[in-house]
Amino acid sequence: MAIYWWILLYQLVLFRNRGLYGYFPVEELPIFSDAAHSFLQREFSNLPGSVPLPEPWDENWIRKYTLESALGIYHLVYDRLGQDNDLSRRIGRVSQFTTATETAYDRLAGSLRSDG
Repeated sequence: MAIYWWILLYQLVLFRNRGLYGYFPVEELPIFSDAAHSFLQREFSNLPGSVPLPEPWDENWIRKYTLESALGIYHLVYDRLGQDNDLSRRIGRVSQFTTATETAYDRLAGSLRSDG
């Protein structure tokens, strides 16, 4: 659930950094962020027992760029899984992930603009 949560926040980082036609990140990012937090709280309230809510990958996640965010998420996933975090592999993988997500985001944003 934590990884899903981080990817949801990563989408908000994309929105903040790349924008979306018809939306204003400065105004709407707090609304979307609150919705994401409410989603997390709702999902965790349905779990049996007392499970602490995961924290974002970085306390300043909202001010990060996509590459910084992807590096932070990658590092934490490897850390939580107890895996060796090979620096040379990390740079290539994070770069590919960032390029793919930005390209997909821009494609979607462009299609929304042309539909509107």
